[in-house]
Amino acid sequence: MENNKKHLGYGEITYKGLLKISEYIERHKNKNSQFLDIGSGYGKSVRLIAEINYIKSFGIEINAERNNIAKKTSYSNQNGWTNYIYGDILDRLLMLDNFDFILCNNLLFDDITTQKIIDNCKKNSTIFLTKIDGIDINNVHHEVMNINVSWTNKLTKMYKIII
Repeated sequence: MENNKKHLGYGEITYKGLLKISEYIERHKNKNSQFLDIGSGYGKSVRLIAEINYIKSFGIEINAERNNIAKKTSYSNQNGWTNYIYGDILDRLLMLDNFDFILCNNLLFDDITTQKIIDNCKKNSTIFLTKIDGIDINNVHHEVMNINVSWTNKLTKMYKIII
């Protein structure tokens, strides 16, 4: 984060946007696949992916209040398949090796943070990012998806990167 400050801004990918990610996961998952949302906020994506894609889904959130609300409101038909972690992903980079699909709304992350996240993902995993400026993705496959988000009525680019 810039100047070691934690960014606590908030904006979400809408349900319609999350369904596009879910469709991709459905086509590429296996029986052991797991999903992680970095900056999971109130846990909407974690619940949606668990319920629709029937895979274990995790969220990590740096804001304690948001993380607690996610835990309290995590009513799902996939009980035990959703997990919420309070903390900073930079303190838990090694956990990224456990996930096949990672969502990271990184608009407020500096490039160094995003690069560390990418560098610690396991081989053949897919990460969804909202910005890639300043990120070294020359040696990985990447595509653009247009998704719906809460901060504008226009479709926003999301970058699907296969590590």
